[in-house]
Amino acid sequence: MYGLSMRDTTLKTAALLPVATAALAQPRVNLGRLSIARVFVSDVNGGRAADNPMYGARNLFDGGKNVINGINYSYWLSGDGPHWALVRFSMPVTVDAVIVKIDGEQIPQKFWVHLRSGSPPQLTMSPAMSWTRERAAYVPAAPAKDVHEVMVLFEGKTIRVDEIEILGAAPAGADLTPVTPPIDRELLLQVSEAPEKIHARRAAMAEQLAAAQIESMRSIRSEIDRATDNPSRARGWLKLNQTADELPAYFDSSRDAKSALAKAEKFGISFPWCEPDGQPFAGSEGYARYLQLWPDGPDADQAWWRKNIDVGCGDFEGTAEEYAGLEKTYSDFLRRFPNSPRAAEARKRLAEIRRSRR
Repeated sequence: MYGLSMRDTTLKTAALLPVATAALAQPRVNLGRLSIARVFVSDVNGGRAADNPMYGARNLFDGGKNVINGINYSYWLSGDGPHWALVRFSMPVTVDAVIVKIDGEQIPQKFWVHLRSGSPPQLTMSPAMSWTRERAAYVPAAPAKDVHEVMVLFEGKTIRVDEIEILGAAPAGADLTPVTPPIDRELLLQVSEAPEKIHARRAAMAEQLAAAQIESMRSIRSEIDRATDNPSRARGWLKLNQTADELPAYFDSSRDAKSALAKAEKFGISFPWCEPDGQPFAGSEGYARYLQLWPDGPDADQAWWRKNIDVGCGDFEGTAEEYAGLEKTYSDFLRRFPNSPRAAEARKRLAEIRRSRR
């Protein structure tokens, strides 16, 4: 969700402190209202762009003065989520507090503040914050220096936030005239990319990942063929089926999947198509071979579960015959593997089935 070069980021745990005005000896300004700020939000009501003047990102930093046709639209109204607001600064700043103001309905349930600073980048994270009347303030345990980005993440379905204030000492050389900061055009361009281009890149990446997965299946099958004892073969078949289980998830469409899955099937695992959802899934041949070769092996319970219960495709309609079949399946599992790590789950499901049949 952060999406802004978070790799190799160092995390700092920050404390929640009450706002102490006396502790802020130097004059503080709202850094989010300076010309060095660029703002963005994750989503806007009605699927509108982040720069929408009625409900967009700039309304969080306008000082309550966004009036359109006599109506005050000085707030951000989100879509369905998840939700975050982001401010990036063109010069490093020191942050003493982040204040979030709300007025009216559609209040976020909680929010978190992330401050990203320094080089290499460090991330200071607030605890989960809740509301005290119309505002809530996060104050780091010590002033956060060399901050380049401030992100506020919100929990809730559709939310309304009226203003965000980022308080800190006035940075040297910055114009201190309050402004409504512009939209971060770099981020706007990223999220406005043509969907077909994104799909093409995603499909190309999926093809590469699927090819690597198929190569892993090839290697595992070679190990199976070279194995000289049944336990080694059984372990190989289990690993092969587990690897195959991951392969269908790489594909968005049937067209993309068919040729790759045909290659994968050569190694001993089938990929049938599930009629209810029209998607491929891995068969259970490897799990069955494990049980044949090593019926009392240490992973026999997992192989049995994947072969008979977690089969990757189903069309449960709640008929009496289906309930009876499930009751027998879970009962058989518990008789065979009473000490399995999955036994508690099996007992819970069995109890639910028996209650449903009454």
